Amino acid sequence: MGSLKKMRIVAYSDEKFSSKVDDYVVMLNPEQIKLDRSINYNEEQAPDSGQLSSKYRSTPGEKLSFDLVVDCTGVVDSTRTDLPKELAQLQKVVYTYNGNIHRPNYVTVYWGGCLFRGY
Repeated sequence: MGSLKKMRIVAYSDEKFSSKVDDYVVMLNPEQIKLDRSINYNEEQAPDSGQLSSKYRSTPGEKLSFDLVVDCTGVVDSTRTDLPKELAQLQKVVYTYNGNIHRPNYVTVYWGGCLFRGY
């Protein structure tokens, strides 16, 4: 049986996800993860018809959401007790503007056997 792996959020400087910049390993895996996908349609009524015609308009980006617990009390991990440092690292990986690529990093989330990529 394999061991339980913690979720990792990995930052890359390229959209091919080949040049790793940094990463953040969560302290506690989220209880649940949610991936929202949708398709947008134009709802038009055909002329001289009482019926709606649905035509494809676009596919918006996916939304990945989960709640993270950052516990710096030393109970979960005695080496990670500096809350400002933990939050700064998470922000650096996910949100901070990367001047080398003129945008925030490309991000991959690894959780169990799942892989989620964000642009």
